[in-house]
Amino acid sequence: EKSLQQFAYFALISIFAVTIEAVKYDFVVDNEDVFTPCEDFPDNYIDKFFDISGLSFEREGDLVKVVGDVKLVHEFENDVPIQLDAQVYRRSRGEWVDTIYNIRRPDFCPVLYNGNELWYKYTNVVPEADRKCPPQPGLTISFDSLFGLSYDLQDRSADGDYKLRVMMGQGKELMCFEIECSVYKE
Repeated sequence: EKSLQQFAYFALISIFAVTIEAVKYDFVVDNEDVFTPCEDFPDNYIDKFFDISGLSFEREGDLVKVVGDVKLVHEFENDVPIQLDAQVYRRSRGEWVDTIYNIRRPDFCPVLYNGNELWYKYTNVVPEADRKCPPQPGLTISFDSLFGLSYDLQDRSADGDYKLRVMMGQGKELMCFEIECSVYKE
């Protein structure tokens, strides 16, 4: 009976270890310019709201170095909420399908400078005096950052093609861009 308990304990630990063991994946951005316009909103590209002409991307091994400035050129209305919608899609049988990974903020202003949000490491560089929402044209965020292209994920079947779609705007005044990448087991 004791050996049966030990075997059950060993089996349980083994199953637990297999399910939490991370797998290393490489992420390869498909477009060298990184951003692409959304097919259904080709005239509402990122340049409708931001000047990204000073931004450069260079691959350094398993990293991408992002250097330059992103400058807000759009003037938001004061009394209309800014909406943000970011969704990750995965290609399955030739079509893009939803995943569980998404961010929706019907009113972006209260969370623009919130330390718990993904974008805070970039908005945190904005001086306190300039932290207005809606942000004012001319607001500039400077990048001199390295981003990893290799990650440990718990998902053992994460390899495939992915697309991040970001829409932001007020009412019918919006911008939309996508970033496509391929994910491979290392």
